Amino acid sequence: MPRRRRIEIERNELVARIISYNRSYYISRNEIDYRKVGDEAILEIAGTVEAIGKKHKKLIGAPFEATLICACEYSAEQPLSATASPRLFGVTLKGGKASILVYLPMEPFWALPSMIASKEITHIEAIYGKPHYGDADLDSLHFASSTKFDEIRQ
Repeated sequence: MPRRRRIEIERNELVARIISYNRSYYISRNEIDYRKVGDEAILEIAGTVEAIGKKHKKLIGAPFEATLICACEYSAEQPLSATASPRLFGVTLKGGKASILVYLPMEPFWALPSMIASKEITHIEAIYGKPHYGDADLDSLHFASSTKFDEIRQ
């Protein structure tokens, strides 16, 4: 009987310092059902890469962009239908920068700007899989202060 090969799942880490953030909001009627209205609130976080795996160490100091989105749908029949669960899309490591895209539930989405402004959150840690042509699946995000990250690493 042949031996089973153990499949190794590659995990990579990226830590970025938050420099600034920008918010925008979009609302429109549903093109198919005019009785429904949908909206998206977008939080764009800009920063710099402070730590990353050996394979991408050339990105240390490079720009980092995180696009966080919260989306809802409204209708007369159902007053509010928010995105029920977070959606982790991916990490892009191309063009001399790193970026991520995530859909968040309402509560954490609306809490993040004040936490960033008060410096409770100064860094983002992204754990992601093996990049393929500069794109990888995002496995987790951690928002924390630099002191919290220092405590975790010790």
